[in-house]
Amino acid sequence: MRVLSPTILQSVHDLIDKGGKTPSNRVLDQLQENFPRIPKESLYSIYSQRIRNKYAAAGRKLTDDDYCDKLYDVYKKRVEEGLKINQRRQPVIPKLAEERGLFPWMTFKAIATRFLAEEAGASVSKKIIQQYIKNPHSIKNVQLQLEAIVCSTQDQLQGIITDSLRHVVGKDYEQILERQLKEKKIAYIDEEAQRRMGQDVTPDFRLTVPIAINGKPVCWIDSKALFGDAKSHKSYLDTQLLSYWNRFGPGLVIYWAGYEENIEKLAPESCNHERVSEAFKAEAIELQNAGHRLRIDSIISTTTAGSGHPSSCTSAADIMSVCFKKYMRYDVSNPGDAAADRFVLSKGHAAPVLYAAMKEVGHLTEPLTNLRKYTSDLEGHPPVTLPFVDVATGSLGQGLANACGMAWVGKNVDKAPYRVFCMMGDGESAEGSVWEAMQFASHYKLDNLCAIIDVNRLGQSEATALGHEMEIYRARGEAWGMHTIVIDGHDVNAIDKAFHEAEITKGKPTLIVAKTFKGKHMPEQEDRDNWHGKPMSQDFCDKIKKHIEGLMEDTDAKISPRAPVAAVENRSFATDVKLSSPPSYEKTDKVATRKAYGTALTKLGDSCDRVIAFDGDTKNSTFSIDFMKKYPERFGECFIAEQLLAGVTIGAACRNRAITFASTFSAFFSRAADQIRMGAISKTNANFVGSHAGVSIGEDGPSQMALEDLAFFRAIPGSTVFYPSDAVSCERAVEIAANTEGVCFIRTSRPATVNVHANDAEFAAGKAHFVRKGKAAAIFGSGITLHNALEAAEALAKEGIEVSVIDPFTIKPMDVNAVKEAVAETGGKLITVEDHYAYGGLHSAVSEVVCSEGLGAKVKSLAVPGVSRSGKAAELMAAAKIDAAAIIEAVKSF
Repeated sequence: MRVLSPTILQSVHDLIDKGGKTPSNRVLDQLQENFPRIPKESLYSIYSQRIRNKYAAAGRKLTDDDYCDKLYDVYKKRVEEGLKINQRRQPVIPKLAEERGLFPWMTFKAIATRFLAEEAGASVSKKIIQQYIKNPHSIKNVQLQLEAIVCSTQDQLQGIITDSLRHVVGKDYEQILERQLKEKKIAYIDEEAQRRMGQDVTPDFRLTVPIAINGKPVCWIDSKALFGDAKSHKSYLDTQLLSYWNRFGPGLVIYWAGYEENIEKLAPESCNHERVSEAFKAEAIELQNAGHRLRIDSIISTTTAGSGHPSSCTSAADIMSVCFKKYMRYDVSNPGDAAADRFVLSKGHAAPVLYAAMKEVGHLTEPLTNLRKYTSDLEGHPPVTLPFVDVATGSLGQGLANACGMAWVGKNVDKAPYRVFCMMGDGESAEGSVWEAMQFASHYKLDNLCAIIDVNRLGQSEATALGHEMEIYRARGEAWGMHTIVIDGHDVNAIDKAFHEAEITKGKPTLIVAKTFKGKHMPEQEDRDNWHGKPMSQDFCDKIKKHIEGLMEDTDAKISPRAPVAAVENRSFATDVKLSSPPSYEKTDKVATRKAYGTALTKLGDSCDRVIAFDGDTKNSTFSIDFMKKYPERFGECFIAEQLLAGVTIGAACRNRAITFASTFSAFFSRAADQIRMGAISKTNANFVGSHAGVSIGEDGPSQMALEDLAFFRAIPGSTVFYPSDAVSCERAVEIAANTEGVCFIRTSRPATVNVHANDAEFAAGKAHFVRKGKAAAIFGSGITLHNALEAAEALAKEGIEVSVIDPFTIKPMDVNAVKEAVAETGGKLITVEDHYAYGGLHSAVSEVVCSEGLGAKVKSLAVPGVSRSGKAAELMAAAKIDAAAIIEAVKSF
C-alpha cells in the first residue's frame, strides 16, 4: 500500500468519520472524488480499517459475519450488477480487485452466495458464510471461484448442471420444472428444457441464479471441472456433486473445488448419505443387465440365422447398452426424426447388437430371429430401410466420415442440439479414412460428435496390429485433435462417465477408446482367435445363454432413453430448388464448364439455404470457391482426402438435412469409389462434380486425367451422369442434379468453350439436343468433343456432307428416342467421340441402346485408346484421334 503523509491520512479519516459507522457508497464516492491521486485499493483499505476501529472503540469487535451482514445491504446492488452478463457473455463486474480492502474476495463470495440464495427464496446460514470467509485461499484461486459464480455461462457449467439435475430427478425432470415455472416457484430453468417448452432463452442471464427442484434451490459450481483437468471432473461429478445435493436437502448447495472437507462437516446428520450411491449402483446393474441381454439376443439371432458375427457383438454390448439407454436422445417410436441423435455403426458386421439395442429400448418388435432372412429388413449389415439407420455400413472405415457430415450439418446448417455417435472396430482403424475423418472433426471443432473404437484386439484372421496397446490409440487420437478417453469397455460406470464427459466437452470432438474382449462372456470363445464371423451351434448357444443369465443381478431400476433436446423440422427431398437467375451468356462467350459450375452452385445457394458444398483443396480449380466466398458458413473444406470428401458429403445429405455437392478433379474420385458405391447402397442423394476430365486438360499429364470416371459413375445403381458441353447446359445440370434423387455426377471440363445452347434452352435428364442435323452420319459428342464434332461438321458441310451432331447432356440415362431418331435419319451410321477410354462411357451408352432396342446400327467409337502424356490439349486430342480431323475421317469411312 502507498504510504500517506499524516496530514492526508487525517483528512481521509475526517471524511470517513462524517459518514457514520455504517459502510456507505456515498462515502466511497466522496473519497475517490476528494483524493483522486490515492489508489482505490488504498482508500478502501483505510475505510475498512477505520470502520472496524470505530466498532472496537465502542467496545466490541466487528466480526467477519457482522461485517458481511452490514456490507450485504449496501453492496447488494453492486453484486447484482456483477452477476449480469452482457450480450458477449463476458462479466460486467466493478473492479472489485481494487476494492479488496473493504470488499475482500472472500467477503464478496459470501455476499454473492447469499444473494443467489435469496433470489431463489432460500437462505444460507451464517455458519456456512463464515466457513467460506475463514478458509485461507490464494487470491488467484478465490478469483476463479468468484468467476465461477459471476461468469457462469461456460458451456461446461451448463452441461454439469443440466445433466446432474436430470440424473438425480429422473424422468419427471422437465415436468417438475415446467410446473414450478408456471407456479413461479423458480425464476429460471435450464436452457435445454426452456427451449423444449418453446420459451425464449435470455442470453444475458444464463445460469446466474439457482435452479430449484421441489423447493430445493441448487447452484452447482465446480471450479476444478471448469478450470482444471477433465480427469478430476469425472470423480467429482459422481462422488461429490450429486451426493452433496441429496445430503443437504432443502437449501442452497455451493460446491467449491477444494472445500470438500469443510462442506462435509456441514452436512446434516439426518440426511441419507447413501441415497445417491445406491441409485447409481442400481442404475449400473440395469445397464450391465441390458448389456447381457444384448449379448444373448445377438448370439441367439446369429445361431438361428446360421451366419453372422456374434463375437463382434458381445464385445460392444456394454457400450451399446449405456449409449442407447442413457445417453442418446431420441423418440423410441420415431428414431429417424430430424431432432433425434444419430448413431452410425461403422463396424456394420455387428448389426445384430444394433438390432438388439433397438429391441431393448422398445422400438423393434420384429423377432430378431428373422435376422438375415430375405423377407426381413434385419439384414447382415444395417440397411437404410430401418428408420434408425442413416447410412449403410460394412465396408469398413467409412462410418466416421459419414458421422462427420451429419455432425457438420447439425452444427452449421441445422444449428440444432442433436449429437452424432459412431462406433468403429479396432480393425478398421487401419484404414486411413478413419484418421482423415478425425482430422476433419477436429478442424471443425465438432463437439457434437462422439466416436467410439471397440478395441477387442482380434481381427478376422489374426490379432490387429496394435492389439490392446491402449496408450498408442490414445496418442493417435490426441494427435488428430480428438478429446480422447481410454476406458474399460465392459465397465458400465466407466462407459457412463466417458459418455458424460463427451457430452460436456466443448470445442473438440470426443474419441472413446474402449478396451474390450471379443466374445465377452462366451466362456469358450472369449478373447480367442478364429471365431470371427462364426455363429454358435445350438448347444453352444444354450450354454452361453445360461452362463450370461447367471451373471445378471436383480434390480428395480428402469432406464428410458432421453427425449431430443429441441424440435427440428423434418424435411422431404427437395424437388423445387431453382437457380436464382437463368443463364445469361453471349454465344461467343468462352466459359469453361468448371467455371459455370461455381456460378450455378452460388445461384442455388442464393435461392436455398440448404445447399452446401464440400471440396478437396481444389476449390480454385473446380470454382466451388465462388460459393465459398459468398456462403462460407455452408462450405466445408476436406483438404486432400477424397474418401473423406465423399463420406462427409453422403453423411451431410442424410435425413434430407441438406442438398450436398462435392467437387474435386474427376480423376481423384476414383480414390473414393468405395465410399460412393456405399453411398448408393445408402440411397444417398449426394452430388459429385468432377473437373479436369480427359486428355483435354493438357500439360498436367495422365495422373490428372479422368478417363474412367464415366464408366464408374454409370455403373452406380440409380445414378444420373451429366456431361454438359457449355456453360448454359452446365448451369442447368447443377440445377437438375439438386432436384434428382440418387447419386448424381457432373463431369466438367478444363478448356473454355463457346456456348452451343441458347440461354432459354430446356434441359432434362435423359433428353438429348440435336445441335445440328444431317443424313450422312450422326455424331454423339459431349463436353470438349461436342465442339470438335461441330468443327468437323462445319468442314464437312463445305464439302457438301451434312451430318447430325447430338449433345446427349446425360450419359445416363441415355435418350433412347434421340438414338432411334439418329439411326432413322442416317440409315444407322453413328459415331461416338469421347474424351474418355473406350469402355463404359459414351460409346457404351449409345451401343447399349442400339442393342437393347434392336436398331441394327453401326456405331463407330472414337475414344482415348490408352495412357496419354503431357502436351497441348490439341496435340493430345489429335494423338488420341478424338479431334475434328479424326471425326471427319470417321464420317468419310462409312
